[in-house]
Amino acid sequence: MPVCVNDWIADNKTLGTSADCSTIYALCLAEGTVCGLQDGAIQVELVGKLQTKDTIRTRIK
Repeated sequence: MPVCVNDWIADNKTLGTSADCSTIYALCLAEGTVCGLQDGAIQVELVGKLQTKDTIRTRIK
């Protein structure tokens, strides 16, 4: 799996006595599926059917 770096995510989180911890996000974005692993809450919101296309839109926050 490719590893990407994001400068907007802090790399100095504290866990116990260690102050040099990082957040890790692992995602699989394939046709028809969205799978993920991360260290916080993910909100999935069904937006609904589109009027102009034969599809359903889902928002992931």
